[in-house]
Amino acid sequence: MADRAPTPAELAIQQLKEALKDLVEVRRDFEDDLFLLRWLKARNMDVKKAEKMARGWHH
Repeated sequence: MADRAPTPAELAIQQLKEALKDLVEVRRDFEDDLFLLRWLKARNMDVKKAEKMARGWHH
């Protein structure tokens, strides 16, 4: 059986996780997929907008 391709949500979570990796040392929540998915859903799955919002919330 072949591995399945990642869903668009999974890809967005991975991209957001990579974009926010510098914040993981400060707040471990940024490693959690469901935590990141909330930010993505709040910004209609737009990784750049979710990153901006998360960084603004963090500071």
